Amino acid sequence: MNASSAPNPRLSPEQVRQFHEQGFLVIPGFYDLAKDIAPIQKGIHQIIGQVLKRHGLPDTRGPFQPATFDEGYQALIAAKRAHGGEVYDAIKQIPAFLRLLGTPAHEAQ
Repeated sequence: MNASSAPNPRLSPEQVRQFHEQGFLVIPGFYDLAKDIAPIQKGIHQIIGQVLKRHGLPDTRGPFQPATFDEGYQALIAAKRAHGGEVYDAIKQIPAFLRLLGTPAHEAQ
């Protein structure tokens, strides 16, 4: 049995089949939205605001809301595509993002 066919006690056979057919799997509840995801979204919202300001672009966004955390990104890349790269590079430095990358839940058992 190779690593790709080894059974995973955390996934049902249906989930494994879906992954093999579609190439991805959504696992509801895998992340704690409030603890794991919202801090990253808030960081992204702040970064977009900083990049808008750095380039003298108007910031018409409202306060942070999880549903609209990336508001303003389209305006950035419409002004200059490279501004999107600045956002992308800065996101990789958000402490909550780095913690999420290193969580033990990502490791195979």
